[in-house]
Amino acid sequence: MCGLFGVAVTTPRADRRHAMALRMLAFFNKNRGTHSYGLWSADGTILKKAESIQSEGGSANLAAMAKRLRNKHDWVMGHTRQATAGGICDANAHPFTLNGVTLAHNGVVCVEGYDDKDHPVDSGRILHAVGDHGWVDGMAKVSGSCGLIVTADKGVYLYRHNQSLHFSVAPWGILISSDLDHIKHVQYMM
Repeated sequence: MCGLFGVAVTTPRADRRHAMALRMLAFFNKNRGTHSYGLWSADGTILKKAESIQSEGGSANLAAMAKRLRNKHDWVMGHTRQATAGGICDANAHPFTLNGVTLAHNGVVCVEGYDDKDHPVDSGRILHAVGDHGWVDGMAKVSGSCGLIVTADKGVYLYRHNQSLHFSVAPWGILISSDLDHIKHVQYMM
């Protein structure tokens, strides 16, 4: 299964804890998906590549994205992919964007009425269903296990069904991870 993670700044200014937490959550989620990674931030920057987030390029991109955590309301989200639908390539790395909505997914789903012709990855099919039918009717077409991080209108939204996705509020920010133990480790170490 893939990994989802992220950090949001809730204090007036970010400090090294935010960047450190992001790097730690990425490290903990690395084994949940070694085929590709994706990172995206509140300013709209998206970096994704068909390689491990622990690769030289992945580490450099992670460091660059961590620098975007500067002020309150800044955030960076991430995804580590273990391919279950669609080949291993840059284009199939998460997140996917359509009409101002950016989405990354953990789990395996079927999306009624959508197949490889619509998008090679099941996560992309979710985005198309939501784009075509709205959130309620679009998500009604999704069956299987689903954890989502969705960003739209400068907000971050979490959704889960039969899949783990957790968040925790620390005095300095919000932590998101596919695994609750990852969050506990980060909080303990900081």
